[in-house]
Amino acid sequence: MAGRAEDDAGAVGDAAGGVGSEVVRAEVGLHFDDAASSRAVYEDVAQQVARDLDRRASVKGARESLHGNRYTIDYLMRLFTGLSLTYEVRRNIELLYQSMQPLAPIEWSPVGNLHVTTKFIGEWPAEGLDELKGRLRKVPKLGPFTISIDGFGWFPTPHHPRHLFAAVRAGEQLAQLAGATSDMLAAGGVPVETRPYRPHLTLARIKDPQIDLAPIKKFIAQLPSTDFGRMNVTSFKLYESRNSTYSVLEDFPL
Repeated sequence: MAGRAEDDAGAVGDAAGGVGSEVVRAEVGLHFDDAASSRAVYEDVAQQVARDLDRRASVKGARESLHGNRYTIDYLMRLFTGLSLTYEVRRNIELLYQSMQPLAPIEWSPVGNLHVTTKFIGEWPAEGLDELKGRLRKVPKLGPFTISIDGFGWFPTPHHPRHLFAAVRAGEQLAQLAGATSDMLAAGGVPVETRPYRPHLTLARIKDPQIDLAPIKKFIAQLPSTDFGRMNVTSFKLYESRNSTYSVLEDFPL
C-alpha cells in the first residue's frame, strides 16, 4: 500500500501583548493508491501526522475530496493565568541564581518564565481561545494591590522535596482574584481546583531524590535577607506554555 500526506497550515488570529500569531489549525490531505484502504487506516495516519506537527494536536473531523480524505487538525493550547514579575524582583532572583545554581544539578526555572499562577487552565482548544478570553475579561475588577516575594520553601517537605519555591506574601486580594478567576472559568468548563490556593514562585524542580541538597539549604540559611522585593499588581495575564517557554496572550487590567 502506497500513500502520501500533504499539509496546508494557516495562522489564525493575532495574539495580544506583542506575541506573534501561530498555527492553531491545519488541514492534512491523505491519498492512498489502494482504494480499499479502510477509514481506520486514514484516521490512524492522520493522527500520526498530527503528532508530528505538535504533540498536543488532534484530528477533528474529515471530509471527502477529489484527492482523498482531508482531516482537520486542531491544536490544544496549554494555558494558565498569572501575575508577571517586575524587573526588580526578577533581577534579584537572577543574582541569587548565580550563587545557587552551581550548588546542585537540579532543574532551575528560567528567570523569564517566573510568575505567580492564579489559575491553571490546562489544555484548551485553540478554536475556543476567544471564548476563554471573553470570560477572563468578565472577572470582577478588584483594583490594584501589593504583594511581596520573601522567603523560601520546599514542597512537599524539606526532607523529601520535589520543588524549591520562593514564598509570596499577599493580602486577601490575591486569593480573591484567584477565586474569581476560577469561578468565571468554571462556567466555561474549566475544572475547579479543589486544593487551597497557595501562591508561590517555583524556582527549581528536584527530579532525582538522590541529589545532595545540603549545600543549597546551608546557603539559604546563611542569607542575610530573603526579601526579593515588593510589587504593585495592576493586572493579570493569560499565558501559553509551549516548548518550555511561557508567552503572554493577553493582559487583563484590574
